[in-house]
Amino acid sequence: MGLFDRTRLIKRGARVDLEIYDASHQERWVAVRSASRGFVAPWEPLWDADSHKPLAFRARLKMHQEEWKQKRGLGLLLVLNTEQDRPIVGGISISNIRYGVNMSASVGYWTGSVYIRQGYMFEGLNLALDFCFDVLRLRRIKAATLLNNDASISLLHKIGFQHEGVSREMLCINGRWQDHTRFALLYSDPRTRAT
Repeated sequence: MGLFDRTRLIKRGARVDLEIYDASHQERWVAVRSASRGFVAPWEPLWDADSHKPLAFRARLKMHQEEWKQKRGLGLLLVLNTEQDRPIVGGISISNIRYGVNMSASVGYWTGSVYIRQGYMFEGLNLALDFCFDVLRLRRIKAATLLNNDASISLLHKIGFQHEGVSREMLCINGRWQDHTRFALLYSDPRTRAT
């Protein structure tokens, strides 16, 4: 995997570290996903009975490893670095990486229910954007969220993403095709960062 042969740590932040998925995360991932099922399920593709279990983690790990091998995407986890047991507070996926005349990617994210509204995703998403712009050398990062996801819309605006429009029935979320509002951030756009 080149860039990640040496370490799983991608970026260190003041309170969270951005790490690439690996097998050592399984127990902590299962814990936060299980505890957060009711909170995150309305914002994600339909959960099945095993979506928060070790088998789901291993499938996700394999998918992220294959995407990175093909340079199409990367799965990252936010790990709280202020506690000894280093719990996972959320995740960020960088997907649809395009080079050449496009130089863009899409970003998606989730936060465990215990960790919402504490600024962890604000810090983590900024770390991921630094990685996208400085390491992957991308020019444009896209994000989309459900029209009623006020917390996500607020986060994107706070960082500096610009609203670009609405896509009808863009993704199947929680078992229904739903409209999404689209945002983008250019490498040259002003950005608010964690202090």
